[in-house]
Amino acid sequence: MKRLTICALLMLAFAVILWAGDKDFWKSKPYTEWTEKEVEKMLTDSPWVKKWYYDPSRYSAMQEAGRQETRDLRGAGSIRSQMPTQPFTLLIAWSTAQPWKAAVMRNQQLTTGKSNPEQEKAFIEGEEPLIRIQVMSTNPRLLMGLTTEQLQESTYLEVKGKDKVKIPIARYAAPDKDNPNVALYIFPKEYEGNPVLTPEVKEISFCTKISKAEIKVKFKTKDMKVNDQIEW
Repeated sequence: MKRLTICALLMLAFAVILWAGDKDFWKSKPYTEWTEKEVEKMLTDSPWVKKWYYDPSRYSAMQEAGRQETRDLRGAGSIRSQMPTQPFTLLIAWSTAQPWKAAVMRNQQLTTGKSNPEQEKAFIEGEEPLIRIQVMSTNPRLLMGLTTEQLQESTYLEVKGKDKVKIPIARYAAPDKDNPNVALYIFPKEYEGNPVLTPEVKEISFCTKISKAEIKVKFKTKDMKVNDQIEW
């Protein structure tokens, strides 16, 4: 993703985008006709991408009470972990959803002025055996050093259909030198022998913790439909 860099996406997370285009442009025209503004919209504020903002003043009472937790960030011993003292923003995206992947390919087209339909089709329509939730942060240090084991208790997808089901995280990939602002939260598409997503599911929430900040971001499946099929 070059034209819309990670830094650019994070800056857009703070901005209020004045949207005057087609509300559901991903339904009305092929991705090869999306404008730069539409690509920005898909990658920063769409049914597959939500913003989450941390305001430290909301947690000041907890900090003053001195509630802390001990956790091992890098496998090199325990440290005292408090609530973050500075605000930060997260962009939380379903990076396995075809509309999101189409925006990545369209961004590449706009960057290079070139198109490779065969490769783009393979990327967009390729089989996805797992769910990948991509999280970008304006403070990536908060995402570094976390492990799958540390996140097992606090990180899950909450699926609301006929019943409420919690799908635990399968694997966590922390930011690295190639993607210093991006973490991946990976979940199964089947749980206890049943598909995670069924026609009865109305809402899926991504739930996790960063330090002591509890994060819950809701996605409505009716908004994630393209051609009457939920894209996820």
